[in-house]
Amino acid sequence: MVSRVGKSLICFESLCSRYNVSNLYLKANDKPMKNIDVTINNFGKIQHAQFPLKPFTVIAGKNSSGKSFITRALYGVFRSLNKEHFSSEMGQVLSVADDAKIDIGDDMSQLLIDSTRIELSFQAQGIEDSQQIENVVYLESPIYWKIKDVLKDWMSTQNDQSESKQRKHQQKVLKNTPEYILDIFALLNVDVIQDEVHEDLVKLKNTINKCIGGQIQISQSGDLQFYSQNKNGESFGVDLNQTASGTTSLGLISLLLEKNVIVPNSVLIMDEPEVNLHPAWQQVMIQVLYQLSVAGVRIIMASHSFDMMETIEKMMEQHEEKGLDVGEHFSVVQLDDGNTINQDKPIFKKLDAVKADLGMPLYNLFADK
Repeated sequence: MVSRVGKSLICFESLCSRYNVSNLYLKANDKPMKNIDVTINNFGKIQHAQFPLKPFTVIAGKNSSGKSFITRALYGVFRSLNKEHFSSEMGQVLSVADDAKIDIGDDMSQLLIDSTRIELSFQAQGIEDSQQIENVVYLESPIYWKIKDVLKDWMSTQNDQSESKQRKHQQKVLKNTPEYILDIFALLNVDVIQDEVHEDLVKLKNTINKCIGGQIQISQSGDLQFYSQNKNGESFGVDLNQTASGTTSLGLISLLLEKNVIVPNSVLIMDEPEVNLHPAWQQVMIQVLYQLSVAGVRIIMASHSFDMMETIEKMMEQHEEKGLDVGEHFSVVQLDDGNTINQDKPIFKKLDAVKADLGMPLYNLFADK
């Protein structure tokens, strides 16, 4: 019998073969990413979390288990190493609890942050490793991208003292926009020229565009539009808020590849990428993220999707079938009520525990019948 996962994985491969795209899987990055040990205590909803970061790290758990707090803490740390300053959002959360602590490191470097101090120590090689971090990107709901024009207008007029009362109310609401969204907008405004063309990432970008039937581009006025072709082969563009969420989510990754924001040694953090995605598109998303991780982009994703866990399991099996070490490439982190659990289990057993936890509501629904 062919498993449901096996059938669903045909989606991306069939789309690629339909468009004559060869070499679906990218070659491994020449310099493997180092594993990084993470310990987070009393950070928002996180009581105690301890786990390794690997090329593809999955943080799974039910709603309100603390997944988003971990991804935002990691974004704050990587962004700080990349930009040499700490975000105000991270400082606000750390200041809430006196015993809050984030400890991240490996055998070459160590970063300790708590509510009173920041300590950063390096061995010689550790300095070189930290300097190799490229852009750090945090993606979640595409809604911020669909209102990019409003945010851009807000950013350009926030010092205007002659605003109407209604306008000032809008500005107050928009000030709650997360820093990581504004960071991405800033990255997209810069034309980055890479010394080396990463052919595998170009191939992946083209594959994504063919699968979604077009591509997201930045217009001359700075707006985001989705460009496609009609039956006559004529190109046309539509506003991003008129596109499907799946198209937007995958199209944004393609745009970030096009703009050289996502490159090897960069960090891509995705919080619940399954939101508003059909299960078939969830599987496409996992395929894309896996291929990015193989090409040298560190992937950190938080999810509560059973379908995504099944697809990740299939990715792990295929990785193993190639003679590669699953435990070195994948890290599965299970959260329950602010704590990591089952960390001592083998990785496939750990994923089984995650699936059992996420699938319990559906099981109970049918058991009641």
